[in-house]
Amino acid sequence: MEGRILDACNLLQSAGPSVAVDPKLREVLAPPKVTISAVRDTDRSAEFEWLRTQSSPYRGRWVALVGQELVASAPSLKELRAQLAALPSVGKPLIHRIE
Repeated sequence: MEGRILDACNLLQSAGPSVAVDPKLREVLAPPKVTISAVRDTDRSAEFEWLRTQSSPYRGRWVALVGQELVASAPSLKELRAQLAALPSVGKPLIHRIE
């Protein structure tokens, strides 16, 4: 499939802008545009450190972390989400299954 898309891109490029082609097709086959966003996600380095150093007792379980704090743990994602719903606001926890 990739080869066909690349072939279509090359064909459209070689045809040039003067050939009548549906503008939506030109948009879809145009080279990708990269934009840098000023929005940044939460720094999760504390959660990743907890996972690296303290996760072994929780193998096979789902955990919810806020910083270095374990706020919930459960054997299934459904149960973990129920626990989180019952807690007062804890921010946006990192949810992860420990393998």
